Amino acid sequence: MSRNTYQFNQLADVQWDKKAIVDIAQHFAEVTDLIATAEWRQFANSTLPPRWNIRSIRKVWSCTVGPFRKNLPAVASKKRFYFQGFSATERLLALPVYGKLCSDQSMFRYNSVQWGFSFTEPQITKSLAYFLKRSPSACWYFLAALFRCDPLLLEAKILVEKVAFLKTASVDVEVATEKGKRIDLVIFWCSPTGQKSCIVIECKLGYSLSDGQLENYTHFVRHESECAQYHMFVVAQRRDAKTDEELSENEEWRYREWEGVLRRWECYITSDENRRFCDEPEMGDFARFRRTIWERTTRSW
Repeated sequence: MSRNTYQFNQLADVQWDKKAIVDIAQHFAEVTDLIATAEWRQFANSTLPPRWNIRSIRKVWSCTVGPFRKNLPAVASKKRFYFQGFSATERLLALPVYGKLCSDQSMFRYNSVQWGFSFTEPQITKSLAYFLKRSPSACWYFLAALFRCDPLLLEAKILVEKVAFLKTASVDVEVATEKGKRIDLVIFWCSPTGQKSCIVIECKLGYSLSDGQLENYTHFVRHESECAQYHMFVVAQRRDAKTDEELSENEEWRYREWEGVLRRWECYITSDENRRFCDEPEMGDFARFRRTIWERTTRSW
């Protein structure tokens, strides 16, 4: 069968015999454990036998492990009609770390944006703000991802009911403060009584915090934002010595890594089957953006 017609996500529409289906699933099951434990990069960096060309393995990601990750949920859901379940494919189907991969809203069903350059920190931040504005529900889940909590428990964290948040939430980008500084993202909302609150997010991509940056932002939130309640986060790819120094001097700030935030956000988005985040065709744009920011913030080679 040609590559163009070999569509795993249309498995149920093709007249396969049982042996062929079992052979395919067994072959997929051999690689599923590698994918399901999210250790592909570590595997490619350290555990490949010497006779394997590690560089070549990395290059074929797009036509090997990438398609497996994208199509295995569909195969796993269809294969129940043909044979008994394999533990590996069942684990992938219910894999919590990447969200619900069989959801049509999963970012892994879409390719990242490939325009020949890497998105910069301001471009990522502005794009994130755009989609948070377009979908208050996605914004709610993003906050839950920041707080590392179940979305059902977020109301207690930010002291506002979800309904009030969805009605009043707004997102500002590059908010100017004194000394020429700009806060990357500020999410505002109001309680039913009119009390204003906010979350301040400093997004870092490949750069460290500068001297006094967090102190400057804290002063703005306390004295200029008119917010009775506020929370402040630094979201970065990795924690370095400068970040440790700044956080030790500004204890109100909390540190998060992009990978953890994006994983949790994807889980919350794909678990909400009754809601579409942004209208078509923007739903695809939103998923493609999440895939792009995932690859931009988590890649290490």
